[in-house]
Amino acid sequence: MIFVYYLYNEKLTINEVNVYCGSYLPDWRGNVNFRKIYSAKKNMGGGVHLDLIHEIDYSTWLFGQPMETYGFMTSTSSLNIDSTDYAQYNLMYEKFVLNIKLNYFRRDTKREIEIVLEDDILVCDLLNSEIRNSKNEIIFVDNFENVIININKDDFEEQRKGRSFKIVFKRDEVIDRISESYADVNEGEKLALFNSANYLEIAINKGNAAGLLGLQGFSEKQVQSNRLFYQTVKVFFE
Repeated sequence: MIFVYYLYNEKLTINEVNVYCGSYLPDWRGNVNFRKIYSAKKNMGGGVHLDLIHEIDYSTWLFGQPMETYGFMTSTSSLNIDSTDYAQYNLMYEKFVLNIKLNYFRRDTKREIEIVLEDDILVCDLLNSEIRNSKNEIIFVDNFENVIININKDDFEEQRKGRSFKIVFKRDEVIDRISESYADVNEGEKLALFNSANYLEIAINKGNAAGLLGLQGFSEKQVQSNRLFYQTVKVFFE
């Protein structure tokens, strides 16, 4: 819901939308032979275009009904199944095109919405409940009130080049080291670490980082008061 409020309250100019959902069918049901389940059999109603139809549902819910639609489906991957294992749709809107890609053969599961704007790119990672943009700005706070930043570990280390650093944010708060876990600091102290998705996270051990440090992404209260904003976290390398 927060993603929707951001799109429409900010009146952003959308140039392109890419929706992707890919996963590995053999992993879906553990030790069961994937070629014997309905998903792999066309005559049993199987096919990625049916199993993953939710991507079409939420796309039209977010952006409305398109003016025209085009589709392509095939079953030519190394899975060797007779049901559709790849589907692609193009939804034509007045000012942009929405592309949907679905497949059964991606080993590292990926499910996201990418929105290409006039001057930015938004990525909504549906697996990790993260919303990122192309700048180092906070646009999402997780359920534990930890603040997730659009800086991944690889980019951080590439820019760092072994140098010391300072992470600076609101109220002149500074963090100058990366922790391995929450237990690296005492209860109530702030820390920075890379989370399981390898994105920089600012947290307080057993505390509310967003509230105590004055950092906010979007919240329902902001929506109700029509105050939508995000704040910048800066990293200085020395």
